[in-house]
Amino acid sequence: MSVHVTVTPQQLRWTHFTEVKSPLAPGANAAIVCEMLVNRISLGTEHGKTKLAQLVLQIVVDRASSWVVKGKATTESTSGFTC
Repeated sequence: MSVHVTVTPQQLRWTHFTEVKSPLAPGANAAIVCEMLVNRISLGTEHGKTKLAQLVLQIVVDRASSWVVKGKATTESTSGFTC
């Protein structure tokens, strides 16, 4: 079996976060939660055995669970981060 991984990075923006008045975790100004969604899955057979032919996953930001303290979001804060 071979695995092929294709990545399409998404630049994070503060619009991915919900603004909150105070930190929801001690010592943090922001938190991000991502989840993996199955986009496509297909099975095949090889030598009479079932195998995974294709699996496409999508990683998305869970905006409802991601947060930033109001006033702490700066342009520099998300530079270089991808999800």
